Amino acid sequence: MTSEETAVEVRENNRMHLGGLITKSPADVVLQATEIASVLVGVIQSRKLFSVIRGKKYVRVEGWNTLMAMISVSPREVAVEEHDDGGYTATVELVRTTDGMVVGRASASVGMDESTWASRAKYARRSMAITR
Repeated sequence: MTSEETAVEVRENNRMHLGGLITKSPADVVLQATEIASVLVGVIQSRKLFSVIRGKKYVRVEGWNTLMAMISVSPREVAVEEHDDGGYTATVELVRTTDGMVVGRASASVGMDESTWASRAKYARRSMAITR
């Protein structure tokens, strides 16, 4: 092999790595996710890691952080763009904490056409775009 060639080893691997979960099949993903969700609901309920807004329960950041710790992922803010009208769009990645691999990415916006957010301070609109 010359110095310009690279050796590549290919292995069959029947396991899927989703966050910190290592699964063998889609059915195994569902089983593990169901178990995690059941435990998480118990933690959120017992520790009151939710807020009731207009009669609905919304998980607070502590609850989401608990979930991320359970599955070994962490959010990473990639970008936040302020629009000319004062709205924001944020892009966030989910990073696997064991090796830094990006396992998810999404964007969300807060617009000035939303009555709840139109009169709020810039920092609040920016933060809500990231949170969403």
